[in-house]
Amino acid sequence: MGDRLDLGITARPVEVSVSLWWAVFSNNASVALIVFAGVLTLGVATIAFTLVLGLMTGASLAQAMASSGWGEMTRHVLPHGWIELPAIGVAVAAGIVPLTVTALALVGRERPRPKIRDVLADSLGLLGVSLVLLLIAATIETLVST
Repeated sequence: MGDRLDLGITARPVEVSVSLWWAVFSNNASVALIVFAGVLTLGVATIAFTLVLGLMTGASLAQAMASSGWGEMTRHVLPHGWIELPAIGVAVAAGIVPLTVTALALVGRERPRPKIRDVLADSLGLLGVSLVLLLIAATIETLVST
């Protein structure tokens, strides 16, 4: 077995389909929307969820590497991961825009104070960028990474 750890997990081939694409996209979009929802808590929920998400992602990648090895993990993650992870990062940025603006206003670096409407527009713009990137990543994950 060499560099692999037998965890009792077996890989099954997955058929490429629109429903698979939708499952991948909707899962990733829901993560982006959850971290974006931190806008409602001035970014505090975004930071907490991002920490948990990072731990879960690290644990999942470690288990995948242990059970399948570097080659298989790279083949299944690299084609789409370089778009998907930054896309989630952009959603995180969207969720903490209000926190950043508030912090800058409190220390007196933002003059004049931005309007809430403008701050939310910036956040929504970043969320839109994130979702477009996730559309691309889901397509690559469905067609190449599976």
